[in-house]
Amino acid sequence: MKPHEELLEFRRKTLHLLIGVTIAALLWLRILDAVILLSLAFFLLGFFLFLRELHYKIPFLFTLLRLFEREKHIRTFPGKSAINFLFACALTAALFPRDIAVASIIILAFGDAISNIIGHHLGRTTTPLHPIKKIEGPIVAVCIASYVAGFFVPFHYALLAASVAMILEFPEWVFFGVHIDDNLIIPLSSGFILLLLMW
Repeated sequence: MKPHEELLEFRRKTLHLLIGVTIAALLWLRILDAVILLSLAFFLLGFFLFLRELHYKIPFLFTLLRLFEREKHIRTFPGKSAINFLFACALTAALFPRDIAVASIIILAFGDAISNIIGHHLGRTTTPLHPIKKIEGPIVAVCIASYVAGFFVPFHYALLAASVAMILEFPEWVFFGVHIDDNLIIPLSSGFILLLLMW
């Protein structure tokens, strides 16, 4: 990976972590709910699709996009990452009780970001589940994510949910030619595990 791509991924994952923690906190405080999150996701979807059809690059917005969005998405589907993330959080908030939804979004925020950062910069051991990803990233991510999620659900449940979610995040999931984003896989899998454990 080139230095500018590494910096882009670091910025993306840092933003991912900050937004995830903010959404989880606002859900916990009942300031946000599934309807508001879904409305925001649809608003962003409409806005970015409109911009794509407009063929005009709004200077400030385009600069912001270039800081956090991958080049291929800027050309084809600007804002894709943010929209996927919001839809995943909205679906998680809609499907699960508040404590489980918050814990699952925490696992998404910390798990995905830390797994990528640690795995890329400090990882040494590849895994048979993915040719590029390193095992050290998910191990550190599971520890941190389950610790933070443990403030909302029992720690041992959070540990199991985070472990399963990070294992499921390794392979590329494709159904009928559609790539399933890990922003969806991580919170839904951890949410269902927590729901089963806390039933």
